[in-house]
Amino acid sequence: MMETGKCGANIFLNIKITLPFTIGFIIYIPFHFYSKHSSYLYVLAHELTHAVAAILNGIKIKKISVGKNNGYVTLSRDNIFISLAPYFIPFYAIILGAIYFVAGEFADLSRYRMIFVALIGFFTSFHIVNAIEITFFGPLQSDLKKAGGRFFSFFIIIFLNCLALLLIFKALYPDLVPLKETFQGILLNSKKIIEFIISGLNYLRLWLLNLWTNR
Repeated sequence: MMETGKCGANIFLNIKITLPFTIGFIIYIPFHFYSKHSSYLYVLAHELTHAVAAILNGIKIKKISVGKNNGYVTLSRDNIFISLAPYFIPFYAIILGAIYFVAGEFADLSRYRMIFVALIGFFTSFHIVNAIEITFFGPLQSDLKKAGGRFFSFFIIIFLNCLALLLIFKALYPDLVPLKETFQGILLNSKKIIEFIISGLNYLRLWLLNLWTNR
């Protein structure tokens, strides 16, 4: 998260280069709260992401239902990746990027790059705002229950969203995101966190042992 924050700050501080992305990102926020279609678009993306994740896992899709405020996908079986995929995969941003990349093989789209980047910013914001709202402020989702519970799922979702943001930043602004150094920083910080947790657990173990022996 720290490394993603550094890259994000670097992206937004280089405003002359990243202005289209920033504008697109900010524009979505009022759209989210005032548009009647925002919830349906998210439900559609959510269920389609489940479906695509299932297909990638070779799992049969039995039924898909998408409503204005809720939906579901019935599968022959499930796993953690399928359950949590909508919470860390920016569906519309990936679809838009794929269309732009494929179309760019047949035509010169350089004149439309600013519009494309602004739309990527918009749909990245769409994903983040909705993921935060449904994960942290809504009722406990059945997806999170199936994936191992709220506590476990939250850590996975946060980590994978940070990774997704890094990849988006790298794809849009390769010169502003030193991916190798960033991943080295992630590994170093992860090591420090793990060492801190182990140290804390060991301290707790010794304290409980001392308490038990002095009874």
